[in-house]
Amino acid sequence: MVHAEGLLPTSGIAIIVPPAVGEPWDHYQLSICILTQGALGNASGLNCTNVTCSPVAAPPANTSCPLGGLQANTEYSVEATAVKADGTASRTSLPDNLWTPTDE
Repeated sequence: MVHAEGLLPTSGIAIIVPPAVGEPWDHYQLSICILTQGALGNASGLNCTNVTCSPVAAPPANTSCPLGGLQANTEYSVEATAVKADGTASRTSLPDNLWTPTDE
């Protein structure tokens, strides 16, 4: 599971709750996508950026991953996948949709 918090116009934090099974996880792969009309709820391949984040501790500890390079007053979708050292990946989390605030 992933959710965003601490949103500023161009940055924020993604909080990753690791999958309950399959550990240990080597890293998390985040997909941060700008949502466009007609694509709400489906972030696959739409102006996406991928970010890799390392776990801060072994599960069940949550991991905070910085989100940078965002645009003010924009809707995004963030999804996370946990990946083992051998490349085996978990199922992708459900997306968390977020709006960055205006730059005032």
